[in-house]
Amino acid sequence: MHSTTCKCNWIITTLAISGFFSCTIGSKPQAVAMNNMMVQINDSLFLMGRDFGNKVGDAVTSRNFRSLAPVRQRFEDFIDSSSAHLSAMKDVYGSGSMRKTEIDLLGMEKKMVVNDFGAFERLSSFATMQEITGLFDKIKEESKAESDKRSNFIREQRIYAKRNGYELALNGMAQ
Repeated sequence: MHSTTCKCNWIITTLAISGFFSCTIGSKPQAVAMNNMMVQINDSLFLMGRDFGNKVGDAVTSRNFRSLAPVRQRFEDFIDSSSAHLSAMKDVYGSGSMRKTEIDLLGMEKKMVVNDFGAFERLSSFATMQEITGLFDKIKEESKAESDKRSNFIREQRIYAKRNGYELALNGMAQ
């Protein structure tokens, strides 16, 4: 009887352990993919912001601020489509809080793109350096709130990675 009980306990333990690992192994790639998708969105935001900043520099030099509209519109469209995509997604192994913080970050980005970046394209060729500097100062002020939203995302990202058993690289991509 003792031998049967030991075999039974061993089988149950083996099944429980293998079941646990199969769940972990099954969830990890999907959790990693969710994380990496959000990192790619943030990387794209960074690149679009840098591109817009370069275009603003060109516009200040050329005094052609209307050239900024297409760049800003692509930026805004990207934010809208990313927000819609994330909002429509189902929770992936506890991703709800991380997705919410990413959507909050995207909301902040949209506010900046529409209000702050859009203000540059409404400048005339006769805009003064004081007007231009005022717009840059407004972006600098808004970037503090943006930084807070980004920090919230990073915090949630770390929690999500730990919960799902993967490591984050320096760039936030999962390994």
